Amino acid sequence: MDDRSEENAAPLDVSIINDPATADAWKQAVASQGTDRRWEGTFEGMRIACLARIWDPRLHALGIARMKKRADHVNHYTGLRVADDPMFALWELHNEEWWFGRMMGGQFTRLPEFFQKELYARWNAFLKKKYTAEQRLKDAWLGLLPGESLDKGAILLLPLRSDVSSKSQRLALGAGHSAGIDQKYGPDDFNRTRGGDVIEFLLGLVIAHKKAENDSVASWGKSMRLAAKIWDTGIGYELPQQYLQQQADAIAHCTYISGFDHDPTYKRFPWFSGLEEPPRMAWNDPWVEHNRVEGKPYLVYEIQMVNPSKYRAEFPMRVASLGAIQDWDCVNWHIFGPVHNSSEKRPYDKAMDYDASFIEHPQGLHYQHDEVQSSAMRAAACFSMRPLSPCSRVSLPSTAARRLHSRMGSSCAMLSSAILPKSPIPSRMTRSMSK
Repeated sequence: MDDRSEENAAPLDVSIINDPATADAWKQAVASQGTDRRWEGTFEGMRIACLARIWDPRLHALGIARMKKRADHVNHYTGLRVADDPMFALWELHNEEWWFGRMMGGQFTRLPEFFQKELYARWNAFLKKKYTAEQRLKDAWLGLLPGESLDKGAILLLPLRSDVSSKSQRLALGAGHSAGIDQKYGPDDFNRTRGGDVIEFLLGLVIAHKKAENDSVASWGKSMRLAAKIWDTGIGYELPQQYLQQQADAIAHCTYISGFDHDPTYKRFPWFSGLEEPPRMAWNDPWVEHNRVEGKPYLVYEIQMVNPSKYRAEFPMRVASLGAIQDWDCVNWHIFGPVHNSSEKRPYDKAMDYDASFIEHPQGLHYQHDEVQSSAMRAAACFSMRPLSPCSRVSLPSTAARRLHSRMGSSCAMLSSAILPKSPIPSRMTRSMSK
């Protein structure tokens, strides 16, 4: 839903929230993150999608306003607003935002001091409400760091994922925090209770933010009211991220698979085949295998295998097998590559550049010039449309395979109902559009 072409905030946006006491400081903070191009008549402002959008009232409101603008777009062919269009089976609020992981990595310490102070104020208020008194906090945490005081609202937001410097936080919190200003702290420097409080606080922030976005989106039109909504996508191995997704109507994760094996003693080295073991996608950290939640649609919104790969043709059936066993609802075969030249008569007829396989993302499927995987994908789709009898020792839904839909196409911010011809959307993914 977030419009990537309109994701910047400028000082002039300060009026979206009427708070004169913070207006000047907010404008200065935003201006410090932007690029002034007045000689070109433009100002490239601060990214609305930055970490602070989750707790800053103005950035939060700006983000929702930009989403509303996109929802109000009218399809000139159908005459329908996007928010009312029944073709959409689900709505995704944000794609791969991964806020929690970025926060635990300490990226918030690089934000302007104004936004850091807002965050620390919320953190200290959270602790004050939970513990009510400084001594109770000390007892629970087995002590405080030099200069920390709950009474003064001066508790550092620590620990994080790894050892980080406390300097930025101490400077933002001001007096009383000069002691040990260059000291680094990591998870092993604190007890479990303090670490748990950090996670509880951050999860509370992001869930409240996402719920407010979800409720706003649901009020904008019939499609957005009736269709399921996804709050974020990906990072399947990160438990807090998965917990966040479980609060939404549906869950979406992704994975990409290498065709190479790292073990030189493997008989097919350097290639890898997945047909000699039970179906799996995980190589080290699992992304898709363990995140399905009973009663909620589960989508693999991006999946693909690196090209080149000697055993690439087997991959779609491996995906179909695992999806049938685990009762996935949608598989979206993803492609990557350079933007096609729209001025050409038939830009998609060209063969893809396989050299792109060796960049960060593997080059994937090309509709007309990858006959091997295209054929295998069609076969997997036919297989997945037929019921797969469950193992007598394991309780599996009898319609597991029928509800697996193999969808050819590039990743979309909004998943449409056009999964496969004559293929019904799973009943739990749809609601009557006549309501």
